Amino acid sequence: MVVGYSLGAAVAIEVARLQPGRVAHVISLDGLVHLGVYEKQDEAAAAKLLEPLVEDFRRCGDFGAAAVRMLDGFIFARDRLPRDELAATCSALNARFGLDLYRSILSWDMREALAHTAVPVTAVCAAATLSPQARRRYGTRLSLVPVAGVGHFLHLEAPEVVTPLVRELIDTVAR
Repeated sequence: MVVGYSLGAAVAIEVARLQPGRVAHVISLDGLVHLGVYEKQDEAAAAKLLEPLVEDFRRCGDFGAAAVRMLDGFIFARDRLPRDELAATCSALNARFGLDLYRSILSWDMREALAHTAVPVTAVCAAATLSPQARRRYGTRLSLVPVAGVGHFLHLEAPEVVTPLVRELIDTVAR
C-alpha cells in the first residue's frame, strides 16, 4: 500500500508503476484528481502557469510566503489549518528546489502513468475542487472519494474525517 499527498500521489503512482508486484493499492490524498485538471505541460506552458508564483517571489523575496499565498486559494477550512506552520515549512524550501517541484507537477503525465499502473488507485479528494473534467477523464481508472468542506490540505483541515477514511481503505485492502 502506498499513500501519497499532492505531489506525493504522483510519486506513489510511479512507485506502483515501476515496482509491479510490490504495491497492491495506491491511495492519493488530493493529488491525482487535482493534478488531473492539467494535462502534461511543455516548458513554456508550465512557465506561464508558474509566473504568478515567480513574480510574487521576486516581489517579496520569500519563496515560502509566495507559495503559501498561492496555495491559499486551495484552502477551505482556514480556521482549522496550521497556516503559520505551513508557511514556516514552505519558507524553509530553497526557492529553486520549490519551483522545480512545481515544474515537475506540471510536466508529469498522469494519463500515461495511470495507463501503465496495474494496481487499483483510490483518490481521496476535496469535493469542492473535483472537476467534472477529472471525473470524465479518470473516473473509470480511479475510485473517487470526495470529502466535503475541505480544500487541498484535507488531511490538515479535517484529520478527524480523513485519517479514519484512509485507515478504512487500508483495512479494506488488507483483508
